[in-house]
Amino acid sequence: MSQVQLFSTKQLTRQQRKAWTLGFALHSANFIRIEPLPLPALPNHWQGKACIFTSVNGVNHLIQRHNLPKNSDLPIFCVGEKTAQALQKAGYTVTHTAPCAADLAQALKQRYGEQMPEFIHFCSDRRLPTLRETLSPHVQECVIYATKRCGSVIAPAQRRDGVLFFSPSAVMAYHALNPAPVRSFCLGESTANAARTCGFPCVHTATEPTVDALITTVIQYFQSIKD
Repeated sequence: MSQVQLFSTKQLTRQQRKAWTLGFALHSANFIRIEPLPLPALPNHWQGKACIFTSVNGVNHLIQRHNLPKNSDLPIFCVGEKTAQALQKAGYTVTHTAPCAADLAQALKQRYGEQMPEFIHFCSDRRLPTLRETLSPHVQECVIYATKRCGSVIAPAQRRDGVLFFSPSAVMAYHALNPAPVRSFCLGESTANAARTCGFPCVHTATEPTVDALITTVIQYFQSIKD
């Protein structure tokens, strides 16, 4: 089998790039960028509400600009281990972590039942409606950053064998400029669903919603078809 040509819609760290074995050529560029947005008076949103974070971006933008009370008795819920780690690193206690928003919503329904508290979801302007639709009217969205599309048309040779996606927004941004179908590898189920909606064939999902797991999924897939 000739060298596998892959394109990543996110710039990987040096350590993540080292994970690729011989036989892979990885090209990459960011297809989304994050911009902080002005916040309303935070105490009015924080007081009396449990908190939900669905991305590391939400954690970073909020903590960098506001001092959230670390001694609050209110629970904090999040999506993804990286999000939980960012909160814990900043000194906050995470009550529960789920791999995706749909799983978190179901966990909250099972946890609280009819005694559902009020939640505030710190999120992007391009957040999926999963939590809002499942937990309504108990969740209030606080949009704290914008997800902007960027990127460009990618040479066919660089994406011949597959494209890596890390969020639904990246799928949409890439597809707007590169509509030709190609095999896709997705970080989580929400991202995979976005790829299917856009018509990407052969959608593969990482075994866990982490970059390392996605890289492993890609490598194992091409090794399996080579063998």
